[in-house]
Amino acid sequence: MHDARRTIPDASSQGVDVSNRSVAVKVERLVMSFGTVHAVGGIGFDVVPGSTVTLLGPSGCGKTTTLRCIAGLEMPTAGRITVGGHVVFDGENGIFIEPERRNIGMVFQSYAIWPHMTVGGNVGFPLAISGVPKRQAEERTRAVLDLVGLGELQGRSAADLSGGQQQRVALARALVHEPRVVLFDEPLSNLDANLRERMRTELQLLQSRLGFTAIFVTHDQEEALSLSDHIVIMNKGLIEQTGTPQDIFKNPETAFTARFLGYSNVFPGRLAAIGDAGSVAVDLGEGRRLSARWRSRSPPRQGADCTIAFRADRVALMPANDPAGGNAFPGVVETVAFLGTCFDYTITSGAVQVQAEGPVDHPVARGQAVSVAIAPEHCHAFAAED
Repeated sequence: MHDARRTIPDASSQGVDVSNRSVAVKVERLVMSFGTVHAVGGIGFDVVPGSTVTLLGPSGCGKTTTLRCIAGLEMPTAGRITVGGHVVFDGENGIFIEPERRNIGMVFQSYAIWPHMTVGGNVGFPLAISGVPKRQAEERTRAVLDLVGLGELQGRSAADLSGGQQQRVALARALVHEPRVVLFDEPLSNLDANLRERMRTELQLLQSRLGFTAIFVTHDQEEALSLSDHIVIMNKGLIEQTGTPQDIFKNPETAFTARFLGYSNVFPGRLAAIGDAGSVAVDLGEGRRLSARWRSRSPPRQGADCTIAFRADRVALMPANDPAGGNAFPGVVETVAFLGTCFDYTITSGAVQVQAEGPVDHPVARGQAVSVAIAPEHCHAFAAED
């Protein structure tokens, strides 16, 4: 039990500074523990009004727990959360605002649709329980259903909806009370690939039209990259890296981030040389050496163990006798798979197996000897502990 915390009617009435509204959501030093397990370990980030921030990471990294703390569905162990300039949680000062009074909408992974209600009944339920007059509630329900393309289904039983329609109902219900912030807990994970892609576009258009602030939780890197203005990558309850989708994708700061963002070639190595402006040479053994950019915050140490990472789509397969500059080594194509837009290759070079992608109009045959080339700017080197 957290006896020191108390519920207060309004943060501003307690003398809490609510003057800074340039940040829609501010999370500071957030800790969430379940017994001896620290699900969230003291993280912090800001969300700009009208933007989309995505908490990205594997299962168990703390992203959903963080979202639930912002929503007020979990009582954090420590830290401070501000929404729309109002402090909704402050562990030190014992502040906790109930979920229904934070003016936050939430779309759950399971949609949480009541099958015994109509579509309109599901969407209008938050207004009914908050005491909004019936006529006003009906007008707002009808308007938001029109907004998500379900206006004609208002009287239909929720049990008769497709997965995509249920997702729209959940979204409409989250928006019907006009929240300043909407939280999304993996809302697209139950949809098929085509519908998921279409819903991404619809969500972006809807946010642009209504101007709400969005915080997404997902483990899908493609979803995070396509939807976000800013990404927070989480690992074991801590923030691994933050930045724009483009910056994180091109410049991972740790081997974990690289792996999670789809860098399929991640190998242990040794720092053979340290050059200027962050350039290093990594020895992969058996004469294989690659130039790379040093990405870790700690400085490189010559002779130290390290990790090198590069993407499959950055690998060029050259003829075996092609020198390909200095950033290449020989190999043999072991597997070939046609993926529609490209070929996927596995190339063996001694103990190293490299994944590569190549164009469909220039296939490389299985068993062919090749030179594996990667430009230095696409090779990322990290300290071994990263």
